[in-house]
Amino acid sequence: MTRLTVPDMTCGHCKASIAAAIEALDPAARLEIDLPGRRVEVRSAASDDAILSALRARGFDASLTA
Repeated sequence: MTRLTVPDMTCGHCKASIAAAIEALDPAARLEIDLPGRRVEVRSAASDDAILSALRARGFDASLTA
């Protein structure tokens, strides 16, 4: 599981954009998105680096969390 903090995720559009970016990498990915907490949990075959790159390509400065 990949756990991310996404400080600039502030609205429903951000949430949808993040989901689309990850699902484009892995359509079978499972996501839990906590908009108020600005956290995302991803269960995916995609690597952490690929997920971070996909989010950064959409303008989100995400980082891994423990």
